Amino acid sequence: MTPMATAWRRSHQPWPSSTSFTKYISPTSVVDVGCGTGVFLQEFQNRGVVSILGLDGPRTRTVFDADKSNFFAVDLTKSLELDQVFDLAHCLEVADHLPEISASLLVKTLTDLAPFVLFSAAHPGQGGHGHINERWPAYWQRRFSQHRFVALEILRGPLSGHPRVLDCCRWNLVLYAESSHCTSILKRAKSLGVADTFILIHEAGVTTELEHQPWRILIQTLKLMLKFGRRTRRALRRWVPATNP
Repeated sequence: MTPMATAWRRSHQPWPSSTSFTKYISPTSVVDVGCGTGVFLQEFQNRGVVSILGLDGPRTRTVFDADKSNFFAVDLTKSLELDQVFDLAHCLEVADHLPEISASLLVKTLTDLAPFVLFSAAHPGQGGHGHINERWPAYWQRRFSQHRFVALEILRGPLSGHPRVLDCCRWNLVLYAESSHCTSILKRAKSLGVADTFILIHEAGVTTELEHQPWRILIQTLKLMLKFGRRTRRALRRWVPATNP
């Protein structure tokens, strides 16, 4: 079971994406990459999704609670080819459990599986069991952009006002869309009052995000800023000739 699914099940918190991304797309088929017990796939079925498939390591088969005919054992660090294309690929808090060398391959797998990818991965300092590749969202955005997928910031802002939603979702959840689908999604966002997603994040999200950040993350961020400042000053002293008064 993935830590994400475990936390969701134990807390009985609202499904992190059910009230947000379904305003923009209505998938009839979903593949969950790193599905764990299949708890999210069961929620998709409860919301009318007809076709589901869970992908995870061989050991996961024994704990997969949904119909096991909807489970396929895979090695997510290796190339994967399926004959089926889905409406949505779902991958929450999985990428950070895989080695950095597999990051680009995972993104390729997701973008090959569906035109929309609901994605989240732990950021630096988030902490958690088995995290070996915690990265900032820009790291993943660069890899998705190589496949002409665009990060649509239409989820984290609205979710920031829901304290019962798992913190990792409020911080990390992004809907990636193949570029040809972006216009329709953004038009829908505008009709819902999410006209400028960047303004939404800064006006309605940043303050709330900081209020919910663990102190260790804020301290680590401050240390990184100070370290960057020291490196910048050293570089300037090295490359800028000293001038005599």
